[in-house]
Order: sequence, then structure tokens, then C-alpha cells
Amino acid sequence: MKVIRVLIYWHILLLPFCLKAQVNGSYFGAEATGLGGATSAFYSNSSVFNNTAGITKTNCLTTISSFQTKYAGQFNTCGIGVIFPIQQGKLAFSALRFGDKLYNEHKISAAYAFDLDGISLGFKTSLLQINATGYGSYFTPTFDFSIITQLSENLWLGGTANNFTQSGIRTAEREEKLASELTLGISYQPISKVILNVDAVKSVEFPLSVRVGFQYELTKNFIVRTGITGLEQNYHFGTSLKLKKIICDYALSSHPFLGLSHQLSFCLAFPNKHIKPDKNED
Repeated sequence: MKVIRVLIYWHILLLPFCLKAQVNGSYFGAEATGLGGATSAFYSNSSVFNNTAGITKTNCLTTISSFQTKYAGQFNTCGIGVIFPIQQGKLAFSALRFGDKLYNEHKISAAYAFDLDGISLGFKTSLLQINATGYGSYFTPTFDFSIITQLSENLWLGGTANNFTQSGIRTAEREEKLASELTLGISYQPISKVILNVDAVKSVEFPLSVRVGFQYELTKNFIVRTGITGLEQNYHFGTSLKLKKIICDYALSSHPFLGLSHQLSFCLAFPNKHIKPDKNED
């Protein structure tokens, strides 16, 4: 069984994704996954893992935890994040872990986001560790940038640059570059209960991919989502349940060859009566 798992890791992870670490992807969190990863122009608490500019509308101390199981439970990812509102913007910290004893990745991040004349800007610096049995452990820093601006009353434009410094993993023989990814997207809200997101994603190592996400607020406390990622041919479905200070998000993803993935997130807010709500917050 151990040999089989090693082969699965090698063919599914180490070969096609050796330049794109799992925890260094462009989206994580059940809310983002339910939208098919189309979140570059989307404000949410899960932006602590994704487009950092999206946390600027979080106006109280907020924590988020998420767990994802992939491909019959063989590959799991867990993450935690916290958002701190400060006088001039938002501070955020997050940690992600993927894999098991044979192969695992860890990523710790610190981020800062703020609004400047109606434009939300976010900066994130991370330390990524990749460890593979028999190959050693490697560390590298990565840097991300994101931006969101409102074009009209119901239309937002956003963009992200993940690993824009093109950091890589240096071994004894050579240096392997991690994937650098650029994303440009829009978020359209034709009515208060409906949101449509569309992202165009271009990685240095892969063709252009289009992601589409749709969200509908059935009730004040219950939201449904769906999405599709074009290049990977993944289909996504998600729900969100709001219970006072707690938000519970669930996402289901379907891959044509690797099967189903599940993700569950919990978000807890600690309202501060001394912090006035952002006048631009939905």
C-alpha cells in the first residue's frame, strides 16, 4: 500500500505539479472553492488565503479554519487564518499544511491590505516548505500582490499576482521555479442576492484558464454557490450557513479522473463596537 501511495504522489503531484505547490495555489477555503476559485474581485473572509485585497471589508477580528480532503481522502489540506483590523488597514496571518508523512508542504503567511482612494490593495509574504521522503526538505519565500477596484455600483474589477518574484526551490543540482500566476477577474452583482464572478488565470507553465462562479442568497442566513474551472475541468458546488457570529461553509468539487473533493470551513467573528463599519461594505 505504501508503494502505491508513493507512486500516486509521484505521478499526480511531483511530476505535473512539481512547479506548483499545492498550498501555493491561487485559492483555498470552502467559500472560494464553491465559486470555482473565481475570487480575484471578491471581498470575503476567505481572502486571507487568496486575494489579500479582499479582506479590506472585514471590520472586526475574524478567525477562519478550513479542512479539505481530496481524491478518496488520500490528499488533505488544512488551514487557519486570522484577520486583525487596525487603524490604517487590515493585518492577516495564515498557515496551510498539505500531505502526509511521505510528502508534505507547509506555508505560513503574513499580509497587509488597505483602501486607497476607493482601491483595495493587498500584499502577502510567505515561507513555503516542501518535504518529500528520500528527497529532503526545501524552503523558499514567495510574494503575492492583489488589487480590487469598483467600476460601477454593481461591478468590481480585481487582479492578483501570485509569486510575482518567481521564487523557486534550490536543490544541490539546480533550482526549480515555482509557478507564477496572474489573474484578472470581475465580480458582478445585478441584484443584492446574486453575484457572478469570472476570472481569467494565466500561469507561466500552463495555458490560459477561465473560472466562473455563481452565488445566490436563498435566505438571509443561507447561500448556495456553484462554479467551474475551465483548464482543470473541475465542477464546484457550495453552501454557506450563517449562525450569528459563526459562518459555516461547505464545498464539493468533482474532477473527471480523480473523483470528489470535500472542504469545510468555519469563520468566527468577534465584533468590536468601537470599530465603525466600512461605509462601502455590502
